Amino acid sequence: MLSNRALKHGCVGLVVVTLWLGGCSYPEDDPVMLQLNDIENRLEQVERIVHNDSLIELASVDQQVAEEIRLLRGEVETLQHLVNEARQQQRNLYNDLDRRVASVELGGVVGGAAVAGAAVETPGASGVFLGGT
Repeated sequence: MLSNRALKHGCVGLVVVTLWLGGCSYPEDDPVMLQLNDIENRLEQVERIVHNDSLIELASVDQQVAEEIRLLRGEVETLQHLVNEARQQQRNLYNDLDRRVASVELGGVVGGAAVAGAAVETPGASGVFLGGT
């Protein structure tokens, strides 16, 4: 049998090896534990965000803004159409007015009617009536 001394040395050696192997790293320094703690913290943050009503409220506000933008775009399109129609009407009126003024300046016919001066009686050299109705 082993002596008491050898048994004590064996137990001490076993205790030293056990402490050495078990105490090599602290749980705080273990990379796996660090990653697990980091993942756990991130998961808690995500859970707080999901349970937070402000995220739901933000999504609701986003939908309201999108609807308002859609309505405003429709109104802008309608107003652009009205402006284009008004521009065309102004061009037509200007062209009509320009044509009438040019016709008056040339002594011609305005809108298919005779100019007022053309209906005046003009006696000829012989005294015979030459114009008018």
